[in-house]
Amino acid sequence: MTKATIVGNCQIKGISQCLKAMVRDFDIEVIKPADMSTRRPDDASKIFFIQNEFAPRFHKLNEIRADVDIVYFPGLYFTAFHPDFVYANHGEDRLMGPTGSGSSAIVIYAWQHGFSVKETINLFNESVFRELGYFSHWEASAAKVIDDGHRTGMDLAEELETWKKSGCFFHCPNHPKVAPLAGISRGIVKRLGLTPKVNYPENLVEDTLISSVVWPQYPEVAKQFGLQGEYIFRGKARENDPTGNALDLESYVSWCFKMWADKDPAKIQCDRLLDPKMERILRFRNTAPKPKRAANPYSNIKDHQRWSKAVAAPDPSDIDPVVDTKFKITRADKVATAGSCFAQHISRALKDAGYNYFVAEQGGVFSARYGNIYSTRQLLQLFDRSEGDFEPAEGVWQREDGQFVDPFRPQIEPLGFVDEASLEASRREHLASVSRMWRECDVLVFTLGLTETWMSKVDGAAFPLAPGVSGGRFDPHQHSFHNLTVSETVADLRAFIARLRSVNPGVRIILTVSPVPLIATAEDKHVLVSTTYSKSVLRAAAQEVSDGEPLVQYFPSYEIITGSYSRGRYFDDDLRAVTDEGVSHVMRVFMKHMSETPTSSHLSGELKSGSFIVCDEEAIEAAQ
Repeated sequence: MTKATIVGNCQIKGISQCLKAMVRDFDIEVIKPADMSTRRPDDASKIFFIQNEFAPRFHKLNEIRADVDIVYFPGLYFTAFHPDFVYANHGEDRLMGPTGSGSSAIVIYAWQHGFSVKETINLFNESVFRELGYFSHWEASAAKVIDDGHRTGMDLAEELETWKKSGCFFHCPNHPKVAPLAGISRGIVKRLGLTPKVNYPENLVEDTLISSVVWPQYPEVAKQFGLQGEYIFRGKARENDPTGNALDLESYVSWCFKMWADKDPAKIQCDRLLDPKMERILRFRNTAPKPKRAANPYSNIKDHQRWSKAVAAPDPSDIDPVVDTKFKITRADKVATAGSCFAQHISRALKDAGYNYFVAEQGGVFSARYGNIYSTRQLLQLFDRSEGDFEPAEGVWQREDGQFVDPFRPQIEPLGFVDEASLEASRREHLASVSRMWRECDVLVFTLGLTETWMSKVDGAAFPLAPGVSGGRFDPHQHSFHNLTVSETVADLRAFIARLRSVNPGVRIILTVSPVPLIATAEDKHVLVSTTYSKSVLRAAAQEVSDGEPLVQYFPSYEIITGSYSRGRYFDDDLRAVTDEGVSHVMRVFMKHMSETPTSSHLSGELKSGSFIVCDEEAIEAAQ
């Protein structure tokens, strides 16, 4: 029999039972925080299981006992099922309610602001929950579990998928049901290198926290998980009467108000109540019922279909315009990117999150060294060139310094090529890599950037920059300007997709529109008017194509950055470069909806904007 000691909060009793079910020869001593000042761990213990938050108290244990093994494990906290549950203090004491020390943030706030019991009960509805962000706790909760696991050497991402199958797997945010405790136990056994006799102890052991606080899963919150909920609040179970102290919503609110009648609302301390979102509760006070109207097509539309609910009401950082997606990017997928400079943010987010970003040709900022592909005409042309179906008549440009550049990627070599032969060798290698990329990628992300295009009058070849900006000479007899229309852009995209699918039938495509304005326009129009035209064409074309293609998904990075809700704060002082905050918002929404697993928001928060982005269009400004 192996003696062991487990140290931690209320979760450790269940973990110890799971461990004993998995490894039969464990004899585990349980020490909770209240015991730590008076109890000394058993000297016979050879293994210490220590919850990570209590690690500082035991950091010198190895110095005292060199013969012991120490395994740290995370404490679990998960708010997605119970986003209204909080702990609050009144002065130096914990604010107690009818179920114990945990309370409803809505009820506390309503009591502080003089709501009646009836007014408070009326706050428990979908509209209020949406205002407070109660439907968006899953990603942060899941990311916290995964991150806390990583800190102790445990991979809990797969465990989380297992827990989800059991429905609501917490009684309240810090009281897990058996499934999560069993998952932690599996992680501990794996860390010890032991072979368990039982892999799923959750099927055998009792729920040690069922007799403590059971917070209701509000029906409106439960619905998003496909579960049933009800407003039944229960504190610690009484002996021989496990549910006798359960309260419905009206009884719970009434008891709270009675218990707090002699309290000073100004002395309440709770971080959640300081969240500006809580102030939105005041909008719902004494709201008179609206008169019934005849049914019409807008009678039962969802909140995301209404501007007041989906754009005006939420905090700007919570705006999420994605309603559904046709597919997810898995970690096994090879993801390629191309397009305007804004596309580089997506590639960096995928790499930072550990996804399989596909690089067919080293040395560039995209999946191959093609530089910026601003227009759909360029994209279609690149496919034809890489497949040997089109060889432009104009193959080499020379700069004023005597160096040579590729007209179709004029800034790929900042110092230029010393001669035409080295340029041609680089181009052959490049096009071969692009051809391989078309065939091997599982997902292609293309960011549409511009409609203004400079073309050859000889064979219709499209250039990323006007001749003369970064090499070559502009000749009005050989070169012309063309501004693509919606129909032309749609036709280009459809032709490209058809040709790509001819070599890669299962490829999935994500289309985005760059929010970055034109740096200059070649037309004799105000640059703001030309920018609006260009982005409108690209946005309309992307929608038309994605609506008609089952494996083509439009992602609204353009809307997230340029939407009026942000009041322009997502653009830098030049009103053109996208700020780090804007980039992070886009990437947070992208990874939430387009990736297969939740990703910590700090990954997107590390992304930087203009100073790290290569943008061929900047050469226009430099050439003035």
